[in-house]
Amino acid sequence: MYAPYYSWIESQLKKGIDEGLIQSKIELSSLTKMIINLIESTAESYFFGNQQTTSVHDVKQQLLLFISSSLTDNQS
Repeated sequence: MYAPYYSWIESQLKKGIDEGLIQSKIELSSLTKMIINLIESTAESYFFGNQQTTSVHDVKQQLLLFISSSLTDNQS
C-alpha cells in the first residue's frame, strides 16, 4: 500500500543528501520508514484521537517543520 510513498520519499531524501541539503547518519531505508511512520501516526492522532482543536493545515505545517528541522540540523 505504501510502496510508492516509500520509493518517492527515499528518492527525495537521497537527492537531498547528494545535494548536501540533508545531513543524516541514519540508513536511508530506516529514515524513510521513520518519516512514513511519523506522518501516519500524526494523522491517526489527529483524526482518531480527537485532537481536532488545531486545524489540519497547522498540524501539517508543524509536521513539516519537525521533519525538515530533523533533517537539516547539524548532527554530531
